[in-house]
Amino acid sequence: MQYELIIFDWDGTLMDSVPRIVSCMQAAALEAEWGALSAPEVEDIIGLGLPEAIAQLCPGILPAQAERLRERYAHHFVQADATPMAF
Repeated sequence: MQYELIIFDWDGTLMDSVPRIVSCMQAAALEAEWGALSAPEVEDIIGLGLPEAIAQLCPGILPAQAERLRERYAHHFVQADATPMAF
């Protein structure tokens, strides 16, 4: 049997990205001067789009601060890709 396309459900099936999402969001919140976010707080927003996640995590955040948080989160998430994984 030959397949034209194979689709993997990567996140949650082949890789557990929860710790990565949590650590990246926590670092970003501190760098955006929002303050500390707990792991359970961040875990609760997983699955939302980033703008919705930031709004839920940081009610009342100013637009410039939200943009800084988004930028820092993206930075940390990409940097995690560049870090070799230990096996």
